[in-house]
Amino acid sequence: MLAVLVLLIIIVNGRKESSFYRLWFRPPDLRLFMGKSGRESLQFEGNGVVKDIRITGKGSVLLIKTPGSEAGLIRASFPEGKECSIKAGSRVRFSGTLVLVKPPANPGEFDWQSYYDSQGVFLMLRDLTVLQADPPRFSFSDLSYRIRVFLHEGIQEGLTESDRAFVSSVLLGIHEESYAELSDEFSDFLMIRVLLQSGFHLTLLASFLERVLRKLQHRPFLRAVLVFSICFCYASVSGFSVSFTRALLLVGLRSFAPVFCRKFDLLSGAFLVLLLLLLFQPGALFTSAVQVYLAVLLALGVTAPLALEYFRKSPAFFSTLIRILSLQMCMTPVQIMKNCTSSLFSPLLSLAAMLPAGMILSSGFAGAFLSGAAKACRNAAFRSLLLKAGKGFFGTSHYMLAFYKAVKNLLSKIPGAVVVNGKPSLWLFLFFMFLASLPAVYFAACLRVRKYRKEEEERIPKNTEKIVFVLVFLLIFAAEIFFLRTKKLSDDELRIVMLDVGQGDCFLVSSGEEHYIVDCGSSTDDSIGRKILLPALKYYGIGSIRGLLLSHGDLDHTNAAPALLNSEIIRTEALILSGHANWQKDYESVLSELPSALPLVLIHEGECVLSGSLALTCLSPPENAVFKGNDASMVLLLEHPGARVLFTGDISSEIEKSLLPIGDIDLLKAPHHGSEYSSSSEFLEDLRAETVFVSCGRNNTYGHPGKGTMNRYREAKMKVFQTPEDGAVSITYCKGKPAKIRCFAVEKDDSLWYNPKNEAAEQ
Repeated sequence: MLAVLVLLIIIVNGRKESSFYRLWFRPPDLRLFMGKSGRESLQFEGNGVVKDIRITGKGSVLLIKTPGSEAGLIRASFPEGKECSIKAGSRVRFSGTLVLVKPPANPGEFDWQSYYDSQGVFLMLRDLTVLQADPPRFSFSDLSYRIRVFLHEGIQEGLTESDRAFVSSVLLGIHEESYAELSDEFSDFLMIRVLLQSGFHLTLLASFLERVLRKLQHRPFLRAVLVFSICFCYASVSGFSVSFTRALLLVGLRSFAPVFCRKFDLLSGAFLVLLLLLLFQPGALFTSAVQVYLAVLLALGVTAPLALEYFRKSPAFFSTLIRILSLQMCMTPVQIMKNCTSSLFSPLLSLAAMLPAGMILSSGFAGAFLSGAAKACRNAAFRSLLLKAGKGFFGTSHYMLAFYKAVKNLLSKIPGAVVVNGKPSLWLFLFFMFLASLPAVYFAACLRVRKYRKEEEERIPKNTEKIVFVLVFLLIFAAEIFFLRTKKLSDDELRIVMLDVGQGDCFLVSSGEEHYIVDCGSSTDDSIGRKILLPALKYYGIGSIRGLLLSHGDLDHTNAAPALLNSEIIRTEALILSGHANWQKDYESVLSELPSALPLVLIHEGECVLSGSLALTCLSPPENAVFKGNDASMVLLLEHPGARVLFTGDISSEIEKSLLPIGDIDLLKAPHHGSEYSSSSEFLEDLRAETVFVSCGRNNTYGHPGKGTMNRYREAKMKVFQTPEDGAVSITYCKGKPAKIRCFAVEKDDSLWYNPKNEAAEQ
């Protein structure tokens, strides 16, 4: 009850400007100063203690605890290529550049700010320079780090690149660069997600140790001390992440309960652990690990035990099936809220993943130890022997991972393998969580009645009842997949989303079930397809794109196209390019990675793409026209009953004049990212647009948007939205109604979480 009260208090007082937030979360003074002043970086020099050293895909980072409330706990990274020679526990004097972790500026983008806030890390420090270091005489943290490095080197030595990220994440909690791709690849394996996020393998280790020590007839106190000590050392080696800390506390309660002649209760212990965790790490509530933890508790701590108590003397297979279905039913709403996708075959995938999970854990440790010892060994013959033994143990992990992928690939060819649900509203999510709890309520009521009716004590449920309740579980699971979805647009609505991709362009166009993408690229980030575009499409529940339109072949308009065109989740029906004379040379980089089965369409001046209530008319370039560079951009006029929108690519003012007259429009995509050499006064006077979207990078070297261009927009009385200030911007038109505009960066900065049902103020 205390934990539930804490959750309610945080929900009520969740805004960052509230006094409750400042009292409990206590962000350091420099974080508050930089946030209020708008400064993105600050030169800093200070003293602190190295609390821990973490391994990442780009090297080691230090967690430095500074005295007082000025800077708090800092995550400091060395310049690229520089190795860490500092010991954990050292007192250091250091300098570097403090930066804030910004909230996500795009729908569906990973929230790194909340992730680090949950760990108490409010500031990042780049280009770390250690001015003075006083190493400790002995540091348990440093010993844990050295063991972590030893095991990680063993994993690097004995496993292939495709398997390293999985084993490093599961065994050591090390999230390398490919971890995000790994998490997406196994998003429908709920048991894999439990292993990656919940610290479940620490619980498995504790259970194994307890069974072994019980057979050796150790006394309860000695057994509890040994189990907790070993698990504490393992959690320390893994860096005491939120999931490991929570699992360690739970193991401690379960191990020491017999010492005090008490029976361990999973629910009471789990909520007590949650309360303790939130008291010291309140930001952990907003992490997916805690949300998964609560769903697992509902499934394996409430629903499954009550169901198995009701169906007494059931075979082992039925008990396993009930646990999997309970887990699936309770986890699916959380999965949809986080990943915006689901799968009809998740129960089969989870069943396939549950059985060999223990083999991966046991063989992974042995392989990492032997391979690490082989790397440190100087004797060539003994080194070769250790390496072969390590690879032999790693073979189990490799083949189990290959088995997971084979099962997933087999089922992915069947319709329903991946369902793009989108981000549902909070109230819809709560309704389905309530629906998932109803079987537990029913079983609890039946068991309560059975307790007072002696004639039913010996009654064993028939097989038909088992079949009925299995079907009920599956029915609730299917209802979650088909009805827990984001609200769809009607044919009368038109939504334009400008994604914040840095120095580049990417626009989503939607009306009803018709979806198009106009440009998708960035010159500042070559991974926006995976990081920004695909998550945004899943966020809006878009599983199929009618057409990808690329205005021209520059990388800041095209480099995310391969990620979209080769996606297994989002299907693209056609690639639409500008049909000028040099189109093959212009789009060479895109055509080299084009799937062979994808239809290719060339359009030029006068041609129109019709789809539902949308009409996309090409205004430039003319057929077989010879243009160079930006002037070859495809200019599109989108017409809908609710609005007229002009997409201009990177055209210059000369091409603008050749397009006139166009007539009044509602929304203008700023030509060439707001360059000084575009958006002429004559052009703007003809369009008389109400709103203009400017997509460009923060502090870009091109000077976009130009001061003169911005002045011309203001003189034309246009509402200007630009990605450096507003992040992604969404505007929704409906005939006869005011346009609705949402700026995602502003919303995320104001709140600890984002509720997709909230609408911005009408403009």
